[in-house]
Amino acid sequence: MNEIWHSYDEAGTLYALIWRQSDDKVWNDTDSQFDTYTDADILKYDIPLTNHVDSDYHSADFPSAIADGVYRVQVMLRIGGAIDADADLPVAQGEIYWDGSAEVNTLKEAHSWQKNG
Repeated sequence: MNEIWHSYDEAGTLYALIWRQSDDKVWNDTDSQFDTYTDADILKYDIPLTNHVDSDYHSADFPSAIADGVYRVQVMLRIGGAIDADADLPVAQGEIYWDGSAEVNTLKEAHSWQKNG
């Protein structure tokens, strides 16, 4: 839960775009599939981040319908009253290693040799 998060002024409205690392297709949250990105379909791609009251903490769950893999998450700041692919600004990005139901702790995986030998 809340695998997508960012600290930003509570007055800001943030949303995320999820890109599949293997082919740079964007997650279409409306149709639950990956698509070739087009500005016209931005409202199908956005995943709203919730601001937690009186904080600068915004978060959202990574969609459970997405299969395992490596994904790039781009956090966007909505500039106007509605989402605008040309005006909104990227404020953060990162990668999520996803096992199909939860984020993979790559630090733990990288050091698993310590447990086995």
